[in-house]
Amino acid sequence: VVDPAGKGCIVGALVDGSTGSQLTLSNATFTLKDWNGTTISGAPAIDPDGKQFVFPAGCINNPATDWGASPYATPTYTYSAGLSSGVYSLQASVPNYYSFTEPSIGVTNNTAVHTGYLPMVGTFATGSKQIKIILTWGTGAKDLDLHLVGPSNAGYDCQAYNASAIENTGASKFHVYFQQKYCANTGTTAPYGSASLAVDDTFEYGPEIINIYDGYVDGAYKVSVFNNDATAPDWTLSKARVYIYAGNYFTGGGGLIKTVDLQTSSTNRLWRPFKFSISGTTLTIDDNAGSTYGYTAATYAQMVGTSDGLGALSNIVLTAAGTGYATAPTVTISAPAGAGTTATATASTDGNAITGFTITNPGSGYTSTQAVTVSIAGGGGAGATGAAIVILSDPNTDPGLFTNGTTVAGGAGLADY
Repeated sequence: VVDPAGKGCIVGALVDGSTGSQLTLSNATFTLKDWNGTTISGAPAIDPDGKQFVFPAGCINNPATDWGASPYATPTYTYSAGLSSGVYSLQASVPNYYSFTEPSIGVTNNTAVHTGYLPMVGTFATGSKQIKIILTWGTGAKDLDLHLVGPSNAGYDCQAYNASAIENTGASKFHVYFQQKYCANTGTTAPYGSASLAVDDTFEYGPEIINIYDGYVDGAYKVSVFNNDATAPDWTLSKARVYIYAGNYFTGGGGLIKTVDLQTSSTNRLWRPFKFSISGTTLTIDDNAGSTYGYTAATYAQMVGTSDGLGALSNIVLTAAGTGYATAPTVTISAPAGAGTTATATASTDGNAITGFTITNPGSGYTSTQAVTVSIAGGGGAGATGAAIVILSDPNTDPGLFTNGTTVAGGAGLADY
């Protein structure tokens, strides 16, 4: 039922479907339609960073002041210039990406409804075998975790980047999620070879992204989503949605092939949206005839493994850019607390400030509790600082895959349904 008496605004952003980074909107085009399918004319307002849109543009009455302070998370909206209450659809297009449509955006009186981060997937090359699974959610839940269980073989090990393989190979299955982000062909460089959690988001909207590259095997794959926000146990609050894209190597592929939404309410923390199977060029999505495979009770401990406590560097965050760096300075990283190798990295500069770091060797033997120092010297500048992020290596147990955490004899874990 449409109540045209009220007015509201639509706000959102586009993110890259491989990296999760927000896209600038200078080349984006939008088509907004009302509940009758009538196109609403006019371009949206765009924030000063060029990364957030608001429909209609009149909702931002004075762009110089109404956006507020960066990162423009709390603009001042002029609802009287907004859209009539009702249900709208929004299509976004960006060159070299597949178009994306958000089919149902409910606008209510004196409210700014956020679409979340709409994922834009770069167009696959002709003949691509890539499969991409994307999880998004809204502001009602802070952290959802995407899990994938699939078949392996003797040539594939599930492993963290540059870490030794764990026991999953013997069971011919892998489990990819935030604690075990890669399943790579032994001897190759992660994340290529099989499957990887490319983006792990922990705060509102997502996305979380799993990429499956060349090297996977035929068989059955299972997708699960764990609600890691104990303060928002009801799934209807999360507005979770899962998309699956595939290259045109597969019959019917070449873009988005399925979107799976929540169907019912539950406070059980594990949602099983769909399975899929691969047989040569045939990719079959099974969402239980649109009903999904429902919810089941699960705890954090039942979904993730225990670690040996050692790991590698996954990233160095630029905490201060400094000034005067005419050339790239030398980066020195402190040694690991455990037995292992010291990480190495390089810095980039724009001729004055440091713009970022590249890890050339993630090292090993670092712990999540040690203070890893990043020293920056030379290059003619001063004031730059960086903070190292440690990711623990493979779990010694995996209860999401095996009930007993270690062997197939224990029975299938909750992520293997």
